[in-house]
Amino acid sequence: MKKICLMICLVSALLLSACAEWDLIGRGSVEAFERVLYAGERLTGLDVVVSDSEWSHIIYMPDNITTFGWSREPEGYFSLSMAFDGAPFVEAGLNTNELPSDIVAMLMPSLIEGSAPIFTIIVSTGLDDITSEYKGKGEGTSIAAFEQVLYHHPEIIGYHDAGHHYMLHFGDTGNMLMFARDVTTQAAGMMFMLNPQPFIDAGADVNNIDGWAYGPRETMNSRGQTVTEYFLVKTFDLR
Repeated sequence: MKKICLMICLVSALLLSACAEWDLIGRGSVEAFERVLYAGERLTGLDVVVSDSEWSHIIYMPDNITTFGWSREPEGYFSLSMAFDGAPFVEAGLNTNELPSDIVAMLMPSLIEGSAPIFTIIVSTGLDDITSEYKGKGEGTSIAAFEQVLYHHPEIIGYHDAGHHYMLHFGDTGNMLMFARDVTTQAAGMMFMLNPQPFIDAGADVNNIDGWAYGPRETMNSRGQTVTEYFLVKTFDLR
């Protein structure tokens, strides 16, 4: 009987620990991302763009080109995407025909009236949809959709103590999005971080891509380990 009680206590402790970790990282990241949404809308004058599907949402950065998207697709999976101006990459020698399938180069319409379409590079990842059960702060809202992605896939979210940033891992691609715990006080409010290798393999000189910095960055990997890896980084101040 004592062994059974001990086992129950151990299991309960593990469950409480997991819930506490989700509460600290998952819930905290939702609150931080909500501040990102407000800051982005205030600085760009553009509301979060919602597609025909209530689960597809896009937020624009202050350059009105770079975006982050999160959605639940009709096919039954979640997805994350980063989109940015592709011209600096081409000018640095990128051959778009040599990019892997999860990186797409295409013309995208501009939301700025009278502006020409923008040659855009889109980096994305698909995440399995475990269940359609709804978890969130209000059905159909952008923050609720973001929360649902994290609820079903807590493995993609992490927290970097040294920089006070949350991280969204794009699966095992090496790409990630980092956003500040408090964008009202931190200069690096949002960082788009790309695995440089696919761009190097496709001919780009990663040291000379206008608007992007190339070099080592300390982050946390998807297993919670502190690592230093090379990234292409584009940073936005959302204060």
